[in-house]
Amino acid sequence: IDFIKNNCTVKLIIRLNKGTSASELEKLIPYINSEYLEIRFFNDECFHPKFYIFGNKTAFVGSSNLTYKGLAENQEMNIQIEDALIISNLKNVFNSYWEQAKKLSIDDIHKFKEIYADFNTNVENNYSNKIKQSIGLVKYKRKCKYAYEKENLMFYCTGEGIHRNFDDYVKYSFISAGQKKKDTGYLYSSEIKRLKLGTYFFAYQKRENNIGGYIGFGKVVSEAVPIDEFKIDGKKLYEMDLIQPNIKDNHDNEACEWVVKVEWIVTLNRNNAVYYKGIFSGARHTVCKINKEKHKDTIDFLFENFQLNTCEL
Repeated sequence: IDFIKNNCTVKLIIRLNKGTSASELEKLIPYINSEYLEIRFFNDECFHPKFYIFGNKTAFVGSSNLTYKGLAENQEMNIQIEDALIISNLKNVFNSYWEQAKKLSIDDIHKFKEIYADFNTNVENNYSNKIKQSIGLVKYKRKCKYAYEKENLMFYCTGEGIHRNFDDYVKYSFISAGQKKKDTGYLYSSEIKRLKLGTYFFAYQKRENNIGGYIGFGKVVSEAVPIDEFKIDGKKLYEMDLIQPNIKDNHDNEACEWVVKVEWIVTLNRNNAVYYKGIFSGARHTVCKINKEKHKDTIDFLFENFQLNTCEL
């Protein structure tokens, strides 16, 4: 959708089957008859190629599906291609598929959604769970190229609301804290200055309506500065296309946001945030240290659920 909103022409070939999300397709209905989007499809079980072409400059060929899990969570392997001849050949392959595929209509999406709603996904899940129970769970853990220790970790509360949005954090590789508490004059930015260069931190999303928990793990690559001093490609942060532009509030006074540049190692969708009752949740702090002894259960839980390995410094 972001591509379409930026007036990019998007052509998709998909396979309509149980692995395709009806709800995600439904989000494209407002754009499907525009000049910027056209979708065609196959629905036989043999069609399963995965490659993505961006203009004449870049293409990716690999295992990733065009889903959140495929692009952000699963272990996948993709190759980036910048060779003009190979990209031209890939376009020829795409065009051959395009000629055979059927154009996806809004009516097709509605019919697919009806079938999708009746489909029992528990059959596949039960099959997978039975294998794990019978043979044992063999779980892949990320091979960590990062150096960090369990006893040297920080906690950061994302503080989502009228001034901050986690999706902005991920898109532009930053975190922030700021504004002033009305009754006491307390500046929330004072805590984010505790994050020093090279610090590793877990990001926590405050739980509301049973949604929330730990949502990210990252490394500080530049310490906190006032928002007017934080630039992306020469532009101030609040000049970017933000979901939450109110981060600009008080940018010219002491209550401004202070911004930290980070490298995200793991980020999760809000609905997939990891949590258990009794997990350390910052004790009302925006930033604080996670105590290796007092919060050992929390640390072990996070390393397991974020699929992290401890590397020696």
